[in-house]
Amino acid sequence: MIVEEPGFENLSDRQEFGSSKPLTAPTKPTLLVDRSDFHFIALLVSRSERIRLFKDPTLLTQTYGAPDDRSMLKNLWYVVLPSSQLTDDLTAIRIVGQSFVAFRDEHGKACLLSDVCVHRGGSLSAGKKVGGSVQCPYHGWRFGADGRCTDIPAQPNLKIPIKARIDAYPTIERYGWIWAFLGDLPEDERPPLPILDWLSDDAVRTVSGHFDWESSWDRVIENGLDFAHAPFVHGSTFGDVNHPEIEPFDVDSKEWSGSARMIMRRLSKFD
Repeated sequence: MIVEEPGFENLSDRQEFGSSKPLTAPTKPTLLVDRSDFHFIALLVSRSERIRLFKDPTLLTQTYGAPDDRSMLKNLWYVVLPSSQLTDDLTAIRIVGQSFVAFRDEHGKACLLSDVCVHRGGSLSAGKKVGGSVQCPYHGWRFGADGRCTDIPAQPNLKIPIKARIDAYPTIERYGWIWAFLGDLPEDERPPLPILDWLSDDAVRTVSGHFDWESSWDRVIENGLDFAHAPFVHGSTFGDVNHPEIEPFDVDSKEWSGSARMIMRRLSKFD
């Protein structure tokens, strides 16, 4: 089932695709939500795109892929792992249903490759690092940081085919994390990293940790942004069930980011 949630003020006004209700889409972007097969996929589309999909629901899959294919947002930066966790060894990474191998090259730069060898599908993260390359554990093929095969041990004199390569992803190390761009946009068209300079502000106390969530990414983000649950779920630590009110706040929206300041009462030992 695919429902629409027009605008962002009245998310209760929903319509099922293919219905006979008149098209009354607002001029604002529309959030399309696909809950098919227990998936929760959100697509932000324009009014004209909404009407196009409304007339022919099959275009949703043709344009944006099947639900499994839409379980990630393409052409965005993702945090791969904290910088401190990427040492001299290969590290297997699993992000939004995709498998990668992370490593540092001979200069210490963080690199990210697909974890599937193009030869026979071996898991590269189970191999070993040789200089600035990753060696497949199956037949010993080696791949450089750019994804190109650099060595085929069984055929040392063979000219390595151009197609003997795997996907490589741009990386940036910043704010104590390793970020990777999962997409195919050229560098000048990629969105910027979020500005998180406040992380280095001595006046700000940050609490960090590494958590593996067995959950859909959008549910994790929703939970992190939902301050209203804290008094009830975390009432014994930083929430206060006696003061669950969330004061009104403004969101500062930019092209690729948004920020807001929310004040939440914390449980006091004097209460």
